[in-house]
Amino acid sequence: MKKSTLDATNENIWNSIRNNEFDRICDICNFIDLLECLEGNVYISLDADWGAGKTFFVRQVEESLKFCNKYSFNKESLSSLPSYKYLKDCSHLKNIELKQSYLPVYYNAWLYDSHHDPLLSLISIIVKSCTGVFETKLDPDSLKSKVVSLSQAISPFIKEPSLAVATASAGALSSSAVDILDSIQTEEEIRECIKKIFDEAISEHANKMVVFIDELDRCRPNFAVEMLEKIKHYFSDDRIIFVVSTNKEQLSQTIKRYYGDEFDATRYLNKFFDLNIGLPKVKYPLPSYTGKPYWFTSIANELIKFYNLPLREILIFLDNLSRVSDLEVNDGSKLRKLYSLFVPIMILLDMKDTREYNAFVNGKSNVLNELFDSIEHLQDFARDFDHSENRDERKSFEEIKKAYQYIFSPNILPNYPNPFKIPDDAKEQLWSFFKWA
Repeated sequence: MKKSTLDATNENIWNSIRNNEFDRICDICNFIDLLECLEGNVYISLDADWGAGKTFFVRQVEESLKFCNKYSFNKESLSSLPSYKYLKDCSHLKNIELKQSYLPVYYNAWLYDSHHDPLLSLISIIVKSCTGVFETKLDPDSLKSKVVSLSQAISPFIKEPSLAVATASAGALSSSAVDILDSIQTEEEIRECIKKIFDEAISEHANKMVVFIDELDRCRPNFAVEMLEKIKHYFSDDRIIFVVSTNKEQLSQTIKRYYGDEFDATRYLNKFFDLNIGLPKVKYPLPSYTGKPYWFTSIANELIKFYNLPLREILIFLDNLSRVSDLEVNDGSKLRKLYSLFVPIMILLDMKDTREYNAFVNGKSNVLNELFDSIEHLQDFARDFDHSENRDERKSFEEIKKAYQYIFSPNILPNYPNPFKIPDDAKEQLWSFFKWA
């Protein structure tokens, strides 16, 4: 079975840029324009809810920057990019003429959450990005060997080997388990060491480095706080821009768990970030599935807007809708419309609110009242439901609610006249439509 959501692999990222999936290309270009306007050492918060597509977006910006760098400064080697065959015809990217060259670095903080030192893991990713080698995760069980390999990776970027553990042999490191940062005795030496790494890395590859730190709000509180404070403390270089993609509300809660509930996490973050940017919400239209009634698809679309679903949940919801059995009911159009209303609601509640879902399928939910009062389209549904000359959507909706109770909790209305010819097995029929979702 195909996944509802796409992993942020290179190929998926390149395809999404080429095909302008989720209508993001303008947002990508606008973000790059913003980077061009920034001066000095800037810290940016890219804020959005979980599942809104933050990871995909920053990876799209990362890969777009790589392409634009080549296109602006070294067209001869453009074809050497792995993304070239995907992005070579992307007119939006070709229209970007960069004033400065950028070295983009993507760091997924959650993958390194078990690592003992966020600074060490971040430096390793920066170095590996400079050499074109990307690591996905540090293995905590082989930390000693990783320290050895990191020292060997960092050493070529440092002119004075005395500042690095590179002067020690791999054997000496592995036997003593000396941490590369612990070997540097003072704060100034740490700062100087990092500066020398950047001097070599940035000057060779670009004018500026853009570091995308992703998934920090999912990390352990101590790791997240140490990451923020160490990059602010040690990376005060005008050539570096940090973009932290996060859910600021969740990150605030993480900080409170570290410093205590009384700590003003919002003020802390506002002092840390120079710019706070909200990721524009993706407008993802609901497709009109073949074989599905009009009201089925239109109500589902209204539910997406009412519940303000983030991108990931939209994709899962649409996938579930597509797998619902065809709503072929032989007992009249009204019954078919009822099923077109109830099934999307059941699917969404099953995703969002287990308690409300259980109440709904047992005839004890008031969610229909809330939806009818808030969604104008459902009032249209009620008017269409009643084909009499004097259409009264309120009276029609009361009949819809009675039909809901008759289906899901028939004991409540034992003497209901059943004008919609609802079969005794209506609930079982609903389950047959719903079960594959």
